[in-house]
Amino acid sequence: MPDVYLISTARALAQQVTKEHLDNGQVYPPFRNIRKISANIAAAVAGKAYDLGMTRETFRVLMCFVN
Repeated sequence: MPDVYLISTARALAQQVTKEHLDNGQVYPPFRNIRKISANIAAAVAGKAYDLGMTRETFRVLMCFVN
């Protein structure tokens, strides 16, 4: 897996941590939101793959419904 996908994953995960989470000492979003978190990460990585020309347009359109 290219580093660019790992970076996209890390950014997508970090964007889901709120100030409230940080104030409570949490560095990750709550596990109870794992489905939403996973979907957002998948969308970010798929978006990066699209940006790099690794997917087709139809895939990008489908991923818009994840967010």
